[in-house]
Amino acid sequence: MLDTQLKETLRKRLQGELPGNLAHEEMRAQIIHEEAARKPFELSPKEGAVLILLYPDEHASDWKFPLIQRPPYDGVHGGQISFPGGKKEDTDKDLLQTALRETYEEIGVSDSSIQIIGKLSKLDVAASNHVVLPVIGFMDQKPIFTPHPYEVAEIIEISLIDLFRKNVIKEKHLQTRGVTLRAPYYDIDDHFIWGATAMILNELVTLIKSE
Repeated sequence: MLDTQLKETLRKRLQGELPGNLAHEEMRAQIIHEEAARKPFELSPKEGAVLILLYPDEHASDWKFPLIQRPPYDGVHGGQISFPGGKKEDTDKDLLQTALRETYEEIGVSDSSIQIIGKLSKLDVAASNHVVLPVIGFMDQKPIFTPHPYEVAEIIEISLIDLFRKNVIKEKHLQTRGVTLRAPYYDIDDHFIWGATAMILNELVTLIKSE
C-alpha cells in the first residue's frame, strides 16, 4: 500500500537528528590493496549536491526515484550509477539551487514541479574530493524524463520498497584505478549501486526505518 504520509513523515524526521555518518559507514567501500599510495588532494573539497526525487508509481502502490547511469569515461565516476546532481557553480546561490539545476540539466525535470522537503547529511566523497549534500524532493506524479545525451547513458527508476527487501545489500571485491576495494552495494534489478550513492541511500533507508 502506498504510504501517503511518507512526505510528511520524512519532513518531520529531517528536522531531527540524522543518522549521517553511522549510516554512511555501513556502505563505505574499504581499501584492501592499492598499487601505490594516492597523493592527498592539495585543494579543499569542492561542494556539490544531488537530488532524491520521489514520485508515486503509476502502476503499483509504491514510491519511485530516478538514478542515472553515467556513460563510461576516464574519470573517478565514469560508468557508475548516481543521483542526478553535480558540483556547485559560481552562479548557484546555494546547494539547493545546485541540485535543482543539475537535475534539470541531466534528466530534464524542472524545479517548478518539485516540492523540496529537506536534506540529508553532507557526505565526504574522498575519491573525487567533493562534499555532497543530498536534497529530498517530491512530485505528485511521474515526471517526463529528458536525459542529457552526453551526461546520461540511462535513467534507472528505482522502487523505494526494493531498498527494504531481504538480502538487497551485498558485497564484492572491486578493482578500480589501481585499487582493490571491498565494496558493499545495493543489488536492485541487477544494478550495482555502490559508493556515495549507496551511502546516501542507506541514510534515507535508516531515516525511514527510524520509528
